[in-house]
Amino acid sequence: MSTTPHHDDFAKVLAAALEVQPDQQRAEIFIKIEPIAAFGGRTLLQLVAEGRTDAAISYLESISSGFEG
Repeated sequence: MSTTPHHDDFAKVLAAALEVQPDQQRAEIFIKIEPIAAFGGRTLLQLVAEGRTDAAISYLESISSGFEG
């Protein structure tokens, strides 16, 4: 059974989010409902749906390294 591209992209974003927030439940909540000012208030899940997975991952990597914005 193959997965959809959005499912694969969500998994990539979740993996990056877990680097920032090790608690999986909290990481998923962050991805799904936290509006990100740098993306006009969109959530990371909305970015994935728009095909902007790389931007979502880059944002999470910037947070992980201590930079936000």
